Amino acid sequence: RQELMFIFGDKIEVDSSDPNKYNLTGAVTINNSNKSYFPILIEDGFVFDGGSNTITYEGDTEWDGLFVSSAADHTFTILNTIFDLYGSDLSNNNGCFISDMGYNSNTITITNCHSSSTNSKVINDNGGGIVGRKFGINTTCIISDCSNSLEISGDNSGGICGQYAGQDGILTIENCTNTGKISGHSAGGICGQDAGKDGTSLIIKYCSNTGGISGETDSSDNQRSAGGICGRDAGNGCDEFLIQYCWNEGNMTGDGTGGICGIYSGGGNGSHRIEYCYNSGDFEASYAGGICGRNARNMIIFNCYNKGNVLNSVDRCGGITGNDTSSNTDTKIYNCYNAGSISSNATNCGGIIGGSYDRVIVKNCYWLGTATTSVYGAGSIHTDSSNNFKTPLWLSLIHI
Repeated sequence: RQELMFIFGDKIEVDSSDPNKYNLTGAVTINNSNKSYFPILIEDGFVFDGGSNTITYEGDTEWDGLFVSSAADHTFTILNTIFDLYGSDLSNNNGCFISDMGYNSNTITITNCHSSSTNSKVINDNGGGIVGRKFGINTTCIISDCSNSLEISGDNSGGICGQYAGQDGILTIENCTNTGKISGHSAGGICGQDAGKDGTSLIIKYCSNTGGISGETDSSDNQRSAGGICGRDAGNGCDEFLIQYCWNEGNMTGDGTGGICGIYSGGGNGSHRIEYCYNSGDFEASYAGGICGRNARNMIIFNCYNKGNVLNSVDRCGGITGNDTSSNTDTKIYNCYNAGSISSNATNCGGIIGGSYDRVIVKNCYWLGTATTSVYGAGSIHTDSSNNFKTPLWLSLIHI
């Protein structure tokens, strides 16, 4: 309590109706002279309300976060705050608002918070625009109505959450957006790599990405692996992994990228679903997919569609998923369609899948084009260049 009042001075006051709520009353600048006070230790039961004011960091060393966990089993809330990362980049593993989670079981709610930079600063390895690595570990957390416009240049990083978001816990992310470019390997517009790993539940709803998806090449598998919503290995081992009503508009130029998830999404014996999602970004990447990059595992993709076009001489990409090189994926694709075109220079690409083994099931899926290259995928895939099935009635039946 005294620390908050000392650090923010006359720019903060105690709420008149709640002694545990602190309201920011004006814009705040953090520079080299006061940077040592941050990140501030989280106190149990407190609420920090930024009042839609902007906190600007102008220091010349990397930013480590506004708040950091100080013990296990704390409850904390951050509301209505804008953060401008002006002076330097984010440090590894950290977020603008919450640093790397050093303690488990902190129940944190973040609402209407926004990270940006008026000086082209970026998110580094494993970090996130809003929260850093391991946010939501072994607890229940909620992030809603937040946005990021920082470039996601660090490996495994995310626009909202860093790596391991929701690990061993329950995490809900709703109504969040990323507009920053996604250039880091295995990164994601909303969550970085390993989102929901071994967790009880990761639910992402009504989230979007408009940043271009490239990703740097990883030397071990030559896959950039990034995704518009989640990076590589999203939902692996999670009991309930659900991405619903999300979309990507960023163009994909990194191999293995996906409009919604990067490569190796799903995995394990839980429920893994992507529903009512779409991609409109174009592909200029091999092994890429409008919804998932290659090798989606134990995943149900339902009522999703792609409008992005496959450009130039790429290989093994698909309108819904990239190629599948695993013999035990048990992935099911139902009621999906692809309205994008496939370049005549592309090879081994498909209207729905860029290639598959027998354990990928495709039913009631459509491609609105004529084949200019090989079309892969098992099950009921239909092509119709005249768009006869793309009627209001048919679209209503698949709820798109």
